[in-house]
Amino acid sequence: MHKTKKQLLSTLLGLFMVGCGEGSGTVENSPKDNNLVTVNTEFAATYLQSLGSDLFQSALKYSQAAMGEMVKLGDQDGLERQYHGRLKVTNTQTGEEQRFDWVVTQQADGKVVSQQTLPIEPGCYDMDLVLTLDGNDQQFVANIAGKEVSEDSLSELDFVLYPSLGETKINIDDVRSLPVLKIAFSLEELSALAEPQLGLSVNGEPEQVFTLNHATEAAQFRLNLEPGYHRLQLHLYDADMMVGKADRRVRFARDKCTKVAIGGVNAKANVTLTELKDQGTFTFTIPDEVVDEVGSAQDLALIVRLARENMPVQERVLTVRYDGGLYKARELFETQGVDKVDAYLAFHKVSEASDGFNLTPFASCNITINLGDSHKSECRLKLKREQVRTKQSLGALVLNVLDNEQQPVSGVKVFIDGELAGMTGNVYSTGSIKTYLVPGEHEIQVVAAGKLVTESIMLKPKAEQSKTLYM
Repeated sequence: MHKTKKQLLSTLLGLFMVGCGEGSGTVENSPKDNNLVTVNTEFAATYLQSLGSDLFQSALKYSQAAMGEMVKLGDQDGLERQYHGRLKVTNTQTGEEQRFDWVVTQQADGKVVSQQTLPIEPGCYDMDLVLTLDGNDQQFVANIAGKEVSEDSLSELDFVLYPSLGETKINIDDVRSLPVLKIAFSLEELSALAEPQLGLSVNGEPEQVFTLNHATEAAQFRLNLEPGYHRLQLHLYDADMMVGKADRRVRFARDKCTKVAIGGVNAKANVTLTELKDQGTFTFTIPDEVVDEVGSAQDLALIVRLARENMPVQERVLTVRYDGGLYKARELFETQGVDKVDAYLAFHKVSEASDGFNLTPFASCNITINLGDSHKSECRLKLKREQVRTKQSLGALVLNVLDNEQQPVSGVKVFIDGELAGMTGNVYSTGSIKTYLVPGEHEIQVVAAGKLVTESIMLKPKAEQSKTLYM
C-alpha cells in the first residue's frame, strides 16, 4: 500500500441508509419543479478532535502555560461547517448514471441542512455521495440503494450520516464496497450517557474522537482500508470520562460488516492469604489507559481503602510498577479471617502527594473482593481524560461525612444516583470523598452502621462543590 502516514486515519463521516434512495437527472434532463424531493440529513456522529499528535500536545501545553488552566482544543468547535462534494445517481432499471455537485451544511447546534433538493422522476435509484469538509481533508461518504420513487410531489429522503476511517481519499465508485464497522452497544446503553463520545484508532495512529447522536440506531463506520487484519482501539466516553474500551486485531473485508463489542476499563484484584487467613497480599492490575493518562508508572499513585462491617478502614498509597507486561501494585492488608472485603481504588498523580492527594482522583472504582478459592475480582473504572473536549464540563463533588460530634467518619459507603461512588477516607481526605459528576441534580445516600442518610444536590459545571452530611 503506497499511502502516506499523513493520509492514514484521515477521519471521514459518511451518509448511509439501508433501503431505497433516489436520484435526479442532469440539468438538461431535470423534471419539473413540482417533482423536487426534500432531502433531510442528520449525523449519527460528529467529528470532534484528533488526539495524540505532536501539534495537539504542543498547543495544549501552550494554552495551559498561557492561561493557567486546562484548555481543551479542537477543530471548528461551535462553528458552522460546510461540506462540498459529488453525488452519483444511477437508475437501476436503465443503468443511466449522472453526477452532480452537492453541498451540506452542519449548523453550530448540530442540525444538518442540505443546500439542494433533488428532482424526482418515477423509478428505482442508487445514490453514492462523497463530501469533503471545507478547510480540511476529512471526507464523508454516503450510499442509498434501491429506492423506489413514486410521483408524490411531497416526497422526502432521510439520510443518517455515519463516520468512517480511511487511508486515502475515497473514489466515489468505491463507496458501496467499503467495509463496515459496527460498534455493539444498545440504544439503552447509549441513552444512559449524558454526552456519549467515541474515540477510534487504527494501527496505532492518533485517536479520532466523535460525538455520538442519542437518536440514531447504531454507531457505524465506513473503513477505507486495505482488506486484512488491522489493530483497532476504541474508547467510549461520557463527556471526557472514559467508561469503556476495546483493543483487538480485526479482519476487514470488502462488502462485509464487522461487529466489535465495547468492554469495561477494568482494574483487577488478586489476593494471596497467609496460612491463618488473617492477612493477605493484595495485587491490583491496572489498565494501560490509566498509566498513559499521567505518562508513566512512576507518575501514578494508587490509594486503596479497604473495609468491611465491624472492621476499621485501612488506607494505603501503593506504588505502581511494570511487572510481566502489566502494571501492578501490591500491598499487605489485614483480612481478619473474613470471606470478602470492600475496596475503593482512587488514582492520582504522584505530584499531588505534597498536598495530601487533596485533588479529585482522575480515575476510580469500587470492588468487592472475594477471599474464597478464586481470590480474583475486578471493577469497572471511570477515567477522566484531560485531552478530550466536551460540551458540558464535569463538576466535582466534595462530600464530607460527620458524626453528631462534628467528627469525620471514615470508611462510609457513598452512593450517588443509586450507584456506589466510593468510600470516605481515613488518612487522606479524612471523612470525605471526591468525585467527578455530570452537572445537574443528583441524589446522595450515605450508609454506615445500618443508618441511611439521603440528600439531593444541584451540581454546577466546572466548579468544585462541597456538601456535608451528618450521621
